[in-house]
Amino acid sequence: MDFAHFIQVYQLQNFFYLVMFAAMFTDAALTVFAAVFLVSVGALSLLPTVFVLLAGIFCEQLGFYWLGTRLSTHDRLSRWADKLAAPFDRHLQARPFHTLLISKFIYGMHRAMLIRSGMLRLPLGKFTKYALANGVIWLAAVGGLGFLFSESYQEFKRYFAYAELIFLVLVVVYFVTQRLLARRLEKEL
Repeated sequence: MDFAHFIQVYQLQNFFYLVMFAAMFTDAALTVFAAVFLVSVGALSLLPTVFVLLAGIFCEQLGFYWLGTRLSTHDRLSRWADKLAAPFDRHLQARPFHTLLISKFIYGMHRAMLIRSGMLRLPLGKFTKYALANGVIWLAAVGGLGFLFSESYQEFKRYFAYAELIFLVLVVVYFVTQRLLARRLEKEL
C-alpha cells in the first residue's frame, strides 16, 4: 500500500467516525448496529469506534437534558415530553438510573425521558453519572446483538449469492426484536 492510498483510507475512516458521532443523535441503535458490522468486517478499528459511540451516546443524552432545562411549559417539545414521560416522574426522581436505563430500550421513550429529566432539574452530577453508565450498558447490549448478527452475516455470505438480502433481513429482525422488547419493558414500567 502506497502512502497516498494509506492517507485516503485514513481520511475515509475519520469521515466514518464523524458520521457515526452525528448519527448517534438521530438513530443510535441503527448506528451502533452498523458500526459493529463495520468493525467485524475490518473496515473500522474497535477502540476508536467504541470511543466515538460512547461519546455520541453521552453527548446526545447531555444535549437532550440541556434542552429540557431550557424549554418552557408552552413549547411543543415540552408538551410531547410531558405526554410521554410525565407519568413516570415519580420513578424518574426516585430511581433515575433504572428509569433512564429502561427507557433507553423503549423505542421513542428515551429522548422524552431525557428532556423530562432536564425539565425536572435532576442534579446534573447524578444525571451525568447515570447517563454514562446507562450508555455503556446499552452499547454493550446493542453492540453484542450487532456483533452476533454480523458474525451470522459473515457465515452466510459464503453460502448465498445474495448476502446483502440477509443483512437486510437481520436488520429487520433486530428492529422487530427491539420493538417487542420495548413493549414488554414498557408494560413493566
